[in-house]
Amino acid sequence: MVPKRTDTARTVEQESKANLAREVSSDDRTQDVAMINSEALHCIAAARFHEAHDLLARARQAQPSDPVTLCNLGLLFACEGKAESAQEFYRNAQALAPDLVEAYFNSAVLHHRCGEFEAAQAAYLRAQTLRPFHPEISFCLGSLYREVGRTDDAVRAFRRAIELRNDYPEAHHDLGIVLMNEGVLDEAEQCFRHALKLRPGYVDALYNLGLLLERTQRRAQAVDVLREAHEAEPARSDICNNLAILLMRDPSTLEEAETLLRGLVKSDPDHPEAHANLGCLLREKGNSAEAEPLLRRALTLHPEAAELQEQLGMLLQETGRFTAAKEAYRRALALRPGLVNAQRFLDKLTKRPS
Repeated sequence: MVPKRTDTARTVEQESKANLAREVSSDDRTQDVAMINSEALHCIAAARFHEAHDLLARARQAQPSDPVTLCNLGLLFACEGKAESAQEFYRNAQALAPDLVEAYFNSAVLHHRCGEFEAAQAAYLRAQTLRPFHPEISFCLGSLYREVGRTDDAVRAFRRAIELRNDYPEAHHDLGIVLMNEGVLDEAEQCFRHALKLRPGYVDALYNLGLLLERTQRRAQAVDVLREAHEAEPARSDICNNLAILLMRDPSTLEEAETLLRGLVKSDPDHPEAHANLGCLLREKGNSAEAEPLLRRALTLHPEAAELQEQLGMLLQETGRFTAAKEAYRRALALRPGLVNAQRFLDKLTKRPS
């Protein structure tokens, strides 16, 4: 089976990381409010939301129309999952301070997270106008454009983020993903390797580099890289599954592949690819009794998978259940007309004497 190329780029950073220090005036009250806001941001970053509410209430009591306080209240509500309230505070902050970049950026992040792409783009672009040399704004725009299929815009935005900050591993990594999906494999590989140079052990970069190496027929290197990623994050099912797929292609590493897939099926009972791959492996080893329930479970989780219907048909044919095998092949062909093996085996069974 072909590895599932799941890119794992983080779409946006947490809003709490985006707040930049702001200058305060010499007015004592303004200084006090600024200090309270600074302390509230620390509480938000530490998920101490109750304390943050108390602090921001104090700041608001001292200066009811302070836009920074309103912006941070928006951030707090966003972190609590209250998007509507958060956006209201961001809008109020923007009305009071049209040049407050944090109010636009954090609003854009929240729109982005909620899948409101047009609103997110408008807010990101406003933030970028206010602060054109901020790399994270360009990075987030790149992520947004990639998600909506605007590949050229995504590439430009990621390149701009790298131009503004060359030591930005996420930007190198995400540019690599876009380039790999577009078939620009040499540059994509350079991007992943640069990201790893900047952040050794960067698991997402290891994972996608491993997929690229497999795609360019460098299986041994791909296995080494995916093993490193799996050792760093053994709970990542996508890494485990794709590593197992590569190991299945070499008879000398079949046992390792089986061990990985058994562990994955146990830890993630709803992972269709793990059930499918372990079922296929066991069928090829002749262990039909264990393979069949795995293939059936995979089909329950992913009923539109023509290849799995084909695999089930082959197992049924191998165990002498020819009528059931023909039904499985017909289901496979209904899902994907022209599936060569399913058609060939069905033709043989149809010609077979009853």
